[in-house]
Amino acid sequence: MKEGNTLYSLLEVVAKILPIILLLVLGNVLQKIQFFKDSTINDFKKLVVNFTLPALLFLAFLDTEFESSYIIIVVVMFIACVLMLIVGIFYKKLLKSDNRYVSTVFTSFENGMIGYPLFVTVYGSASLYKIAVIDIGHILFVFLILVNYLQKLNGKTSSFKELLLSFFKSPIIMAVLLGILFSTTGSAQLMMNFQFSYSIIELLTIVGSLTVPLICIVIGYELKLDFKNISKPFGLVLIRMSTLLVLAFLLNTFIIDGLLQLDKEFQIALYLTFLLPPAFAIPIFMDDKSGKNKQLILNMISINILLTIVAFLILVTVI
Repeated sequence: MKEGNTLYSLLEVVAKILPIILLLVLGNVLQKIQFFKDSTINDFKKLVVNFTLPALLFLAFLDTEFESSYIIIVVVMFIACVLMLIVGIFYKKLLKSDNRYVSTVFTSFENGMIGYPLFVTVYGSASLYKIAVIDIGHILFVFLILVNYLQKLNGKTSSFKELLLSFFKSPIIMAVLLGILFSTTGSAQLMMNFQFSYSIIELLTIVGSLTVPLICIVIGYELKLDFKNISKPFGLVLIRMSTLLVLAFLLNTFIIDGLLQLDKEFQIALYLTFLLPPAFAIPIFMDDKSGKNKQLILNMISINILLTIVAFLILVTVI
């Protein structure tokens, strides 16, 4: 009976994630037939980052009571990301890699383009705030530390003021902060009671609904694997994922489940975050004229995307 229930759960999750997989395949097919120009795909990314994803996140936090205990998660996630950057530097030395960017791919997570769509597909937009709460500390790390570290690898530097301004200028951060502000001040209910403001919410709902299909097509379009040189990036991805899963287990045991006693969706959001590929910002910020270093990172990201989907299916079924 238990095996039957597990099989049913697996099929149920597969059925929910199947549209995402098919959209990824569609995106890849469109890339093969060169349906879009690369500039069009870049415009899709801008649309997602600046409009559709912020709309989705704003609505998620608008309907959520932001608890003070969530601040613990923000701090813990920030520390975890810093720790993994240190681990990445250690792994680079241990593996004697000549790729100066290798240390960066052991930290950061692509929640925006991968994590959010997967989580929403299974648990719905009403639960999106759970993975977004886990992501806040990570976003802080990316803007304040990771970007600066990447620039140092490129021989450049940015002041703390510049990094802080870029953080608050981010549409995603603004959407989260405004959503929390409207929710905690009671303004969310007022918005529901007035026809004009309710129309704005309806507009944001329509815009936000474009997020998942657009992201999936973009990811599928850019999913490229170099099978001739797959062993090295595949090995690095396995090291990254196994290390992060151990860390996720410890954080879940002692913080999410132990100290805060949050529900299973929060726990799955944590594990999913740590299963995700490195932030897509890493190859964007790389100053690699030869292209060799960047190709390794891109291969790692592509492999990690595929393994994330498989691991998420198993994770949701088991937990």
